[in-house]
Amino acid sequence: MTQALVEELEQALNTTLRSGTIEWAANLRICDMLSANPPLSPIAIQRLDHFLRKESPVPVLLALSLLEMVVKNCGFSVCRYVDDDFAEALVSLIKKRESWRYGIGRNLFKSGMGSYLPSGVGIGDDERKFWLQASNKVLEILQLCYDAFLLQEAQLRPVFAAYKKLRQEGHKFPRGEQGASTGLCLVHGAEESPAFLAGACPGTSSTRSPSSAGGGGGTPSNASRGPTAPASADLPASVDEPSAPPEVA
Repeated sequence: MTQALVEELEQALNTTLRSGTIEWAANLRICDMLSANPPLSPIAIQRLDHFLRKESPVPVLLALSLLEMVVKNCGFSVCRYVDDDFAEALVSLIKKRESWRYGIGRNLFKSGMGSYLPSGVGIGDDERKFWLQASNKVLEILQLCYDAFLLQEAQLRPVFAAYKKLRQEGHKFPRGEQGASTGLCLVHGAEESPAFLAGACPGTSSTRSPSSAGGGGGTPSNASRGPTAPASADLPASVDEPSAPPEVA
C-alpha cells in the first residue's frame, strides 16, 4: 500500500460522498481499489463511518449506497474491518426516528414553524422519507451480511452482534421468497454460505466460478455490479437541501 494509492482512494471517496447523487464510476473505482488492496479498507470504513453520522440524510444515503456496493463487490475481505463503532453507527440509523432530536424536529415542522427554523432543525416530510429509506437500507445490508457470511461470524462479530440485537428488539429484516436476502447472489464470496447452498439463489449453481473463488480478495466479477444501490432519482438534487421545499402539514 503506497501513499499514492491512499491519496487516490481518498479522492474517490471525496468525489462520491460529497456529491448530491450516486457517483457510479467513483463507487466502482473504490470497489476495485479495495479488492486489489484490502489494507486500504480501514480508510474507507473510517470515512463511511463519518458520513453515516451526518445530520442530513443525503450524505448518509450516499454512504449507505457505497457501503452496499462494497459489500457486494468486495465481500468478506473488506467487511472484516467493520468494528464496533461502525456497527453502532448503523444501528443508530435504524433507531434515529426513536430519538428525542428526531421527535422534536418532526413536532416543530408539524407546528408550522418549519419555515422559521434554521436548516436541519425541523424535519419535514421529504426528510422523513429519506431517513426511513436510510433505515430500511441498513436493515437490507445487515441481512445481506448475515446471509452471505454465516461461516465467518467469528471474524465479523460487530456485524452479527448488531443484527442479533436488532432481531431481539423486534426489528423486521427484509427477506426474499427463499428466506434469505434478495441480493445474496450478488455478494462476492457468498456462494460459500449455507444460505446460498440451501437454494436461496434460484437458477445459480453452488459451484464456485474462477472470479469468485475464495470468498476473500481478488477482482470481483461484473455480475455483482448490477442494481447495487438506490437510483439517483431517490436522492435530492443537492446535498444541502431537498429537491423541493417540503409543504407544511
